[in-house]
Amino acid sequence: MRLAAGIAAAVFIVAPRANAALVLQDFNANPASLPSGAMLPPDYFPQMTISNTLLVYQGPTNPAIAFDYPNGGTSGDYVSNPADFNGDFLTAAGTGGGSAVITFTFSSLVSNISIWVADIDVSESYLLATYDSSNNLIGSVTVSAGMPGTGDGVATDVSIPGATVKTLIVTPNFTVNSGGFGLDDLQYDTAAVPEPSSAAIFTLLGGCLALRRRRR
Repeated sequence: MRLAAGIAAAVFIVAPRANAALVLQDFNANPASLPSGAMLPPDYFPQMTISNTLLVYQGPTNPAIAFDYPNGGTSGDYVSNPADFNGDFLTAAGTGGGSAVITFTFSSLVSNISIWVADIDVSESYLLATYDSSNNLIGSVTVSAGMPGTGDGVATDVSIPGATVKTLIVTPNFTVNSGGFGLDDLQYDTAAVPEPSSAAIFTLLGGCLALRRRRR
């Protein structure tokens, strides 16, 4: 009975269980109340660092790269589905090409990323790619103007499947800004702590049984 209890205790100790958790980072959460158009400090959000971004808000006080009120008005949301894309959001500090690339680096490994990309129109396209800790490509998605769910003033939900993601890079494919774009509501799963394999548990049991035979 003592041996069986010891085996059970050993299995319990080496088999911790931690479930994945769904995280939604709404960039409307602005803890330091940065003004619209402010350069975002890379470590502003604790779960990740974000490079080359402005924190902006829909309206005329935004820099030209972001969104004004619709139809030259004085109120309202430029993006037509504000329930999914509202308040503060991110846009690139540069106006095109390499200067408009935005990089998200997560503090721990994540999986199943999705993010809203707003205002994919004219001839714009966006490459969203994920990489592991060794900078190996995990997955990529290209979304272009004219695809279903894109358009002027529309927020498009883009998903990039894959696990063990350390970095997400968003690369706009245009040389001159054609009206602005925005990113909001970054969602992902935190990586679960893997349980030990069955082989490892059976190896432990085998070692305990061998020890019991030697003591007889």
